[in-house]
Amino acid sequence: MKLLQPVEPSYTPEQKAALKKTPLNLWELGAFIACYAATWLLNLSTLALYTADTVDPKTERRELYYFHINAWVLATVWILEAIPFGFTLMNIRRNPEHAHLHFKLKVSAVQLTIVTMIFTSYTLLACDAFPVFIDPVTGRRVYGARFEEWTVAAPMYVYLVGRLLFNAPLARVLPCMGLTAFYLQLGLWAAVSSSPLLRWGCVYVSYVGYFASAVYLASFRQYSGGNLTSVQTPDGKIRTDPNVYIKRFLLSFIIVYWGSYGFVFHAAHINLISSEYEQLAYTCMDSGAKMMTAVCLISLRSAEWDLVLLEARAAAELAKNTANFEYQLHMLKMELEAAAADQRRHADIRTHTQATTTRTATESPPVRQRQSVQAQE
Repeated sequence: MKLLQPVEPSYTPEQKAALKKTPLNLWELGAFIACYAATWLLNLSTLALYTADTVDPKTERRELYYFHINAWVLATVWILEAIPFGFTLMNIRRNPEHAHLHFKLKVSAVQLTIVTMIFTSYTLLACDAFPVFIDPVTGRRVYGARFEEWTVAAPMYVYLVGRLLFNAPLARVLPCMGLTAFYLQLGLWAAVSSSPLLRWGCVYVSYVGYFASAVYLASFRQYSGGNLTSVQTPDGKIRTDPNVYIKRFLLSFIIVYWGSYGFVFHAAHINLISSEYEQLAYTCMDSGAKMMTAVCLISLRSAEWDLVLLEARAAAELAKNTANFEYQLHMLKMELEAAAADQRRHADIRTHTQATTTRTATESPPVRQRQSVQAQE
């Protein structure tokens, strides 16, 4: 008899999404990264078109020292992202259809690209490679290259969080990216404008754009990446997926932290703080944001891998238990069939014995009569 085969384990939709094999599709990601780099270079080139007064390059400025220090900090963050990215590429060469590796590759590629651009921007700022404008009202120094870097880096973080982490539709992510870039660009226009109407109009519209962008960002929690899900461990226990908490924390951090930039900008805009302290605050906030984002993404990738391992082990344990159950069921069936065969054989023997006894009893009287006749003769 053919041995019964184990049945297919009953996976949850989340398990199927984590364990399924899918073709690696990088067209959308590659297009966004290419547009990000091209837009950054284009924005930097537009700085030459501004008519605002610029700072004499020979002017002694302490913020250049801040930029130099932050470039080294960002280089450290870049190394933290480049090493996992390299190992992910090596693993994908061996397992090109593993869905989890696709997720790690995309997240690492976006984060590494953003950090590379920001590191390059700070290195060029430290070398005083871009024109530095003078605020016509307060006289503060305005580093246009910083605003242009924000204008393209922040939308890419929106794409990273909304599209890759929370699986929001692209049609929902693009408006948020556009709003984010728009209100950041308005900050630069407000800082270099001498017209009160244009100056404060850009500021207020920028605030409206920030709050509208924050609403879009908060709405990403409703999609599949932000829903609380349960996973089963190999010992049969059910626990909440820890990835959701990391994603929600990163999303909340971005909304609140980006809003805090507005306080520094507004304080400098009304001449409450000097240019030196404004640039110091921006530099510290930039490095802190990039390090916090890197830590969250590293934790998320680690938690994602732990989740995949748990699901794989649970599936293997389920398949093993199912196979053992099917094998025991097969052995029990064989024992029952053997016992039934023995019962049929004993029944056949009893039937044959009874038939022989009956036939002998039927044939006995004629035989005795013949023996009696022979005796008489």
